[in-house]
Amino acid sequence: MSSFEGADDARYMLRGRVCVEDAPDIVNTLFDQRYLVTRTLCGSQFAWRFEATDTRLERLVVLNILKYDAPDGYQPETRRAFKLETMIIAYLRSSTTLTIFGDGECATAHGDNVLFMVTEHFTGVPLDEYLMNARRLERMTLVLVLRSVLLSLDAVSYTHLRAHET
Repeated sequence: MSSFEGADDARYMLRGRVCVEDAPDIVNTLFDQRYLVTRTLCGSQFAWRFEATDTRLERLVVLNILKYDAPDGYQPETRRAFKLETMIIAYLRSSTTLTIFGDGECATAHGDNVLFMVTEHFTGVPLDEYLMNARRLERMTLVLVLRSVLLSLDAVSYTHLRAHET
């Protein structure tokens, strides 16, 4: 079994996140000869997320490593979809979306060949978690949340239109 396969045990699933104890042990390793992994952030059904330091630019980033979806790695469609998603997100220009600093494929110390994406690091609570934990939102908070969502949708719409122009 590969160290990058996800936990299949449903008891670890909570709102799409998985138990971090099941994450591959890559903390304190240099990933792709550039990113020093400092800690595991979380996992989802599709990817593991790690905090890392970009050793070239000396900045904190998030390393997103796609989980395998086939016994021997990734299905061809998964590779295409991941690359397309990375390109689309990279075109987004909005204060409500994360900036992508890079992506690629890398062999790990465990012998796995994994797809990854590097994004900006942010602190705070993800919107879905914030909304799940909020009992009742004040009107102004609700307006700010809706504004953020609409700005993200606008950025996606703009990017989609731009992609079809080329």
